Amino acid sequence: MSKRRSSRLNVIIAFVITALGIGLAIAGGSTIAKDVITVRRYATASNTFTTPDGDGDGIDWDGLKATNEDVVAWVKIIGTEVDFPVCQASDDDPEFYLHHDLWKNYEFTGCPYIDHRCTADGPHVLVFGHHMNSGGMFSELFHCFEQEEFDRVLGSATLIWSTPDAGPITMRPVCALEVDQTYEDIQWFEFDNVSKMEEWLAQMDQDASAHAEDREDTIRTADRVVTLVTCSSLIGGQRTRALVVFAGSL
Repeated sequence: MSKRRSSRLNVIIAFVITALGIGLAIAGGSTIAKDVITVRRYATASNTFTTPDGDGDGIDWDGLKATNEDVVAWVKIIGTEVDFPVCQASDDDPEFYLHHDLWKNYEFTGCPYIDHRCTADGPHVLVFGHHMNSGGMFSELFHCFEQEEFDRVLGSATLIWSTPDAGPITMRPVCALEVDQTYEDIQWFEFDNVSKMEEWLAQMDQDASAHAEDREDTIRTADRVVTLVTCSSLIGGQRTRALVVFAGSL
């Protein structure tokens, strides 16, 4: 395995900065009401830019790109409310979508976005999304590092990762874990071959506290991984993160 070249310290710092603020402590009726409006806007976007019976992945990529050229993927977990466009973070401003929405308006709830060190069609994609106490974004995942919650939310779930170039890839959950915001092992984005990816996934599964029953089969056939990251606490500003690892193949 090989990381994209940068110092170990820089990698750690980048992850901490990118992950800051992923959890939102929602207090006050007006704030909750505003977040509900945001959730509804994304639901409207889903209806506007996706067509379940359309050709290919049913996503209007031209319409999305006209709305925001930074949109590079769509993530959907069947059986949950996770159904969002995903933007690409830039090296110049890696936290922009932490507090900007799909339409580039300042919005504390932000928009799901990809770590600036990886790409939507890369072997491992790290995707950040807020956990809001009022619901929405990646809120359903924030406690999936507990086996009972993992089974309840993701036991029969399938993730669909779609990009303009590769189309839809179907993925299964592998495992979930709660980590400190500086956790290094999740920061592998490039692999020498699929065997190295399999070794890395096995290590993630070993570190995890919640596991899919069919994970061994999923790991053995995987050549693509998507990890969803959100806050694991009900209190904003905490150091811990929930990671949910999905894997599949083209």
